[in-house]
Amino acid sequence: MTIGNPEIIKCPSCETLRQRTVLNSGNTIGARYYSDGKCIAPMLPEFPFLIKCPKCGIFFKITEKVIVRKRFDFSKQNRDIPHVKFMTVEELQQAIDTGLYNGDKNDIMHLRLLLWRTSNDSVRNSRKDSSESEDKKAAYEHNCREILSFFENDDDDERLLMRSEMQRNIGEFDKCKDLLAKIKEAETYKKYISFIDKACDEENIFTGLVE
Repeated sequence: MTIGNPEIIKCPSCETLRQRTVLNSGNTIGARYYSDGKCIAPMLPEFPFLIKCPKCGIFFKITEKVIVRKRFDFSKQNRDIPHVKFMTVEELQQAIDTGLYNGDKNDIMHLRLLLWRTSNDSVRNSRKDSSESEDKKAAYEHNCREILSFFENDDDDERLLMRSEMQRNIGEFDKCKDLLAKIKEAETYKKYISFIDKACDEENIFTGLVE
């Protein structure tokens, strides 16, 4: 993995500056793959593409329009520019609920998928905290059902796998298995299918590591 010149990002509303790291190269050595499709690779880290401005509170994508500098000047002034941060579950929910993120339906669905996987981050290597509030559980299920409804007629294998995992996450194990059975190229996804199918048999709703 080699690090490139960070980008300098300017908020389109208040012009607050942030920097984002850029990779010149990377690889998936040592990567971990999870049942919700997330990959965590030490040598190929992800960086935020959607952020909330910490000053004015707007949500915006990091696109060419907001990248004001691609060549990083290592002066003290630039070194002190804070890095962009991944949005929290609460911020992602706020972006969806308040309409502060002015995206189309596909953009909103991208946000919902990000919310789903970010919500799963707390349970990737352990059981979910049994003390989690009913409100959080209800919000998680509502988000899953919105995604499932959006992709209801999508029979692409990767979508079927994603939907099956989501059905499992909300405890609908029979529906999960029905979707797994519809995957056409099952051999391609056999590790994921095996993990999800076994988890259904155990009535385990939690996202986990696929090995």
